[in-house]
Amino acid sequence: MLDGTHASASRSHRADPDCPDCGEGRVRRVGAFEHVRCGFVDVVAAFDADGPNAVCPKCDATLAPADEDLRCVGFLYDCSSCDHRFDAPVSFASRLPRTAESD
Repeated sequence: MLDGTHASASRSHRADPDCPDCGEGRVRRVGAFEHVRCGFVDVVAAFDADGPNAVCPKCDATLAPADEDLRCVGFLYDCSSCDHRFDAPVSFASRLPRTAESD
């Protein structure tokens, strides 16, 4: 329903991934970027915004959106509840008790 009546439904009924650290479901997949020139690696939000450009927090270089010195080196997950970063989230299904039939 679009009226929000399902918003208070139990977390056990959703399939969203959970943070392995705090167990919350406020997890998003983010890209990890490297500034090739100095070797700094972090999520794009760590590169300070200077208008449409990014600024490397390590060497203060200004990087344009199409700059080849800024490249995506992979993806990780970020929890907005506890700021924990990790390789793979925990799904609700993975925490269910196993039955003899699923062995």
